[in-house]
Amino acid sequence: MADRPILMSGPMVRALLDGRKTQTRRVITRLLRFGKITEFGPSDTRGYDWHFRDKRMLWNDLRHQELLPYCPYGQPGDRLWPSEHRFMRRADSRLTLQLTDVRVERVQDIKGSDLMDEGAPPYLDDPETGERVFGTRNTFAVIWNAINAKCGYGWDANPWVWALSFTVIRANIDQIGERDG
Repeated sequence: MADRPILMSGPMVRALLDGRKTQTRRVITRLLRFGKITEFGPSDTRGYDWHFRDKRMLWNDLRHQELLPYCPYGQPGDRLWPSEHRFMRRADSRLTLQLTDVRVERVQDIKGSDLMDEGAPPYLDDPETGERVFGTRNTFAVIWNAINAKCGYGWDANPWVWALSFTVIRANIDQIGERDG
C-alpha cells in the first residue's frame, strides 16, 4: 500500500471536508518509472491500447492493464494525503483519501454523478468573465480551466486524465494505518 501526496487547492479541500468531493481528475503528464511523458493517447499499434512519448522522445505502447500500475497517484487501496500548499508535510495533513478506483478518460467524458462527485457546484461566477455560470458540467469546465488552461490543458483541449475515485477519511492516517494523534 502506497501513501502519496496530492496537491489540492483550498476550495477542493473545503469540498472534501464538506463531503461534496470523492473524485478528482489529473492530466496524464507523467508515469511512474517513465517520468514526464507527452503525446499520450490511444495506440495505433495492433494489440496495444495506449501510446506516449517518454522523456527521451521515444514512443512506448502499453496495454490498458499494463498502464494502470504506472499511475503516479496509486492504485485502489493506496492512500493520498491532500497537500494544501506545495511543500506541506504528511504530518500536517488533516485528511486521507483511500483510492477506490483509477481509470483513464478524456476530461470531457465526465458525466452525471461524476460531476457531483468532483464537487462541481450547481452555479458559480466565472473568475475570468464575472458572468454567472449554471449547471454542474459548465461549472466543472470553468473550475477545470482555472486550474489547467494556463498549462495548455484547458477544457477545449480535452486532455486525457486519470479519473481517481476515493473515500475521504477525516483524519491523518499514517503509513501503517494507525490514526495519528
